Amino acid sequence: MKNINKQLIINVVASNEEMVKNLQQVFARKPSNDEYIYLTRFDHELRLNRINIEKSNILIVDSEQISQKDLDDISLLNKERIPPTIIYLATAWSEDQLIELMRAGVNEVIHLPLNGTSEDLLDAIERIRQKANIASYYKQRGKIISCISCKGGAGATMVGVNMAYLLSEKYDKKVLFIDLHPQYGDAAYYLTDTIAASNVADIVAQPYLNSVTIAAAAIQVSDNYYLLPSSNSIEKSSGIQPHHIDTLLSVAAYEYDYIFLDVSYTLDSIAMRALDRSDLIYIITQPTLAYLKALVNIYSVFSELSYPSQRMKLVMNKCDVDAALPVEKINQLFSRKVDSEIPYESSVVDESLNAGIPIVKMAKMNAVSHAIENLVNTLEGNNIAEKSESIISKIFHLKAS
Repeated sequence: MKNINKQLIINVVASNEEMVKNLQQVFARKPSNDEYIYLTRFDHELRLNRINIEKSNILIVDSEQISQKDLDDISLLNKERIPPTIIYLATAWSEDQLIELMRAGVNEVIHLPLNGTSEDLLDAIERIRQKANIASYYKQRGKIISCISCKGGAGATMVGVNMAYLLSEKYDKKVLFIDLHPQYGDAAYYLTDTIAASNVADIVAQPYLNSVTIAAAAIQVSDNYYLLPSSNSIEKSSGIQPHHIDTLLSVAAYEYDYIFLDVSYTLDSIAMRALDRSDLIYIITQPTLAYLKALVNIYSVFSELSYPSQRMKLVMNKCDVDAALPVEKINQLFSRKVDSEIPYESSVVDESLNAGIPIVKMAKMNAVSHAIENLVNTLEGNNIAEKSESIISKIFHLKAS
């Protein structure tokens, strides 16, 4: 891919004329052919109807304090049309305010004042430019699927690696499985005894990431199945940023039919960006009280982020384990049926893990394999039913009672 810098149209709504001058000085330090349009607030309001949103690539807003009116205006912009990438400049914010900004549709939040060389702002613009460059060369064809446990040990990795294997073998799909756990993810143990020469952290920060780089770093599990392992170093994994994940997924979605993401249930910034980019999210839980409480919590977070219910698929692993709550009662709790049930077969699952062979390959006739195959058949058949009723209000009602 050629290194062509895409011209950006950048709209600025500044709090005052002094901020306009400050921003002009910042942008003058890194000359470009970008078009800048400067506006100031009107009676402290953004008045975004003054901007030609359809032709804007970036919208920069500044405010000493994050205001609810700004959040409402930005949220409305995101609902009514395809918005530009939004950068919000503020002096300080709380964790709750950061979530509110994300919900409203803000992509980058940067500290004020703009001191020194203001590299944070300039770097953010270059990241957006890089994504625009990639988008102009790559047209997504692949579906992005995330698998996440509501609590550690629920079985998301086992489900994900086996679904991906079946898609590659039964449906002849080209599949990339990316282990996004911060350190020492165990996806590789389910698939191979090969030690990877590279991992996610080694390749995501490369300035011109392409499909060849991904393929070279990945372990080839089978003809159509590739695994990109998690980082083996805390230092390396801490260097992965959300925009790295954006670039990785944009490139991979052009080359692969399916990209499976093994996402950490801790929901850090990397996990959140992966989930934001996902077409479907498989939430893996178990029918015991501890896991169901965790399930309520994770649904609450997804509700805060306005994830639609049809995007989420609930998988009950170990559905017949001793002391399990009846699935019928769980269905009542969530005002919907569990999308898939996987039985408890610990000896076969452990044997698969110890051998580094997918269970759907090693024990095709096993009940666990059949359950995972049904999941894949539904996915490949595009049998994705839209839910008519939100489950979140029911969850909150039951928590309150």
